[in-house]
Amino acid sequence: VRLAGMRARGKGTAQDVAAAKAELLALAGRGEANALLALGDLYSGEQAIANMPALALRYYEDAAARGNLTAFLRLADLYSNAELPKLDYGRAFEFYGRAAARGNIDAKVRLAEMTAKGEGTAQDIGTAATELEALATAGEVDASLALGDLYAQTEGVPADAARARLYYRQAAKQGSVTAYLRLGEGYRIDDPVKAFEAYSAAAALGSLEGRLRVAELTIRGEGTARDVETGVKTLHSLAESNSTVVLEALANAQRLRVLGLL
Repeated sequence: VRLAGMRARGKGTAQDVAAAKAELLALAGRGEANALLALGDLYSGEQAIANMPALALRYYEDAAARGNLTAFLRLADLYSNAELPKLDYGRAFEFYGRAAARGNIDAKVRLAEMTAKGEGTAQDIGTAATELEALATAGEVDASLALGDLYAQTEGVPADAARARLYYRQAAKQGSVTAYLRLGEGYRIDDPVKAFEAYSAAAALGSLEGRLRVAELTIRGEGTARDVETGVKTLHSLAESNSTVVLEALANAQRLRVLGLL
């Protein structure tokens, strides 16, 4: 299965999609669910050779019919992706449920998040919070992050910034880059020093967004000493990523310098 996947993508050998598909279909015919999963991955995800979600769904459905856990997760992710034509929260909830029943923690977190939002099931914020609390107590970082999001923005829950930050800090202590970014965003208005610290922690973990925010705050002197040269220099180094957000920030900084506002 792995050899066929590499052949389809031309990794380590000449690319031959037709031969790779034939090999995977032959393996699938002999009952290999992972071959069906690999066929689906050819048409969906970061390593897809073509973006064809409908075809990917067909292969994932076949793999799921054979009890493949990863296929459950792939299907749930696809059915809950609002950017795809097959948006179906009911089916997404079903497949996350099947994965959760097999003990998959990511699926359990997603089920709780969907329950909190009423996606694919009746909204029940209390049950969702209880399930996430249990997972967070067991040390699941994504559950702590989800709880932070729940109290920061979920419809039907009064905003509770202090409680959201409590869970974000808990996730951050476990090394969650996203949690540090959430903390930075939340602190920017009322505590720029803490915002700078949170963004710096995210940057130290390799986050492009964290480095960008540190540069922006450094240019403005928010939460740290103002240092336009250092901030702009950092933006120039980040521009190599070709990130649209970074390029926009750099262009804005250069425009303000021309106008004498920096």
